[in-house]
Amino acid sequence: MTTRQKRGTRMEYWVYFSLIFLLAIPFALARWAFRLVAPVANKQNRGVIRRAKEQAHTVTPMIFSA
Repeated sequence: MTTRQKRGTRMEYWVYFSLIFLLAIPFALARWAFRLVAPVANKQNRGVIRRAKEQAHTVTPMIFSA
């Protein structure tokens, strides 16, 4: 793989990551709001942005491994 191909692959990864991250924010926000209204025993409140980022980091590699 040449440097140009690696750069293109990396760029493509970050484009997909950014799109998935932007799509995950509303779902993370909804989950955060739900936990404010109905607290659960597990008190892991990681925040909206962190949760969306974790989801994007989980989903994006799955797309590239397919």
